[in-house]
Amino acid sequence: MVSFIGHELSESVTDPLGTGWTNAPLNGRNSSRVENGDLCAFTYDPYFLAPNGSYYNLKLGNRLYLSQRIWVNALGGYCSMSWINGAN
Repeated sequence: MVSFIGHELSESVTDPLGTGWTNAPLNGRNSSRVENGDLCAFTYDPYFLAPNGSYYNLKLGNRLYLSQRIWVNALGGYCSMSWINGAN
């Protein structure tokens, strides 16, 4: 659920009216144009094994979550969990 909310929140923040930026289809994966959250859909690395056997890449407080990376438009564009001076 966290991954889905982050994906949609990213798209809502960058295009609040739903009339803005979209990208061309991705390598045949999609037949329609895609928003920024779609550019990194289902990309989670780096991720780690949690004590309960599930995977996570985000820790908020004491809770572990698996969340997709989000598109960063800087430096030619890439998928990342953060953006700090161009480091992904």
